Amino acid sequence: MVSLCTADTANLRRSILGRIRKTRSGCWIWTGACSYGRYPHDTPYGYLRVNRKHIQVRRLVYVLFGNQPPLRQYRVESTCGNSLCVNPEHLVRSATGKSVGRPVKKENRQLCLWEEK
Repeated sequence: MVSLCTADTANLRRSILGRIRKTRSGCWIWTGACSYGRYPHDTPYGYLRVNRKHIQVRRLVYVLFGNQPPLRQYRVESTCGNSLCVNPEHLVRSATGKSVGRPVKKENRQLCLWEEK
């Protein structure tokens, strides 16, 4: 993971908070840039550029807002099953390759703002 020591964490927090939409269910939906992976059926994940590297927003939020140590060999997943949720209370760390979140039903899949519905 990119060293957050060289990044301005106050500006990074502001940038993240400016790109989320809070829902009644408690989810913080990422409204910034998304990546879908290789296949059309892949779920979207939020990304942000930090120190010229694209980082998954969930990992940044887990470290910046959850006061957790930086991660290398762990995945950060949402327990609510929403791939664009970045609420620190919904994020958990899991070993690489082990999924802890519920599978996302196709009708509940969040879309990036630019994706047609």
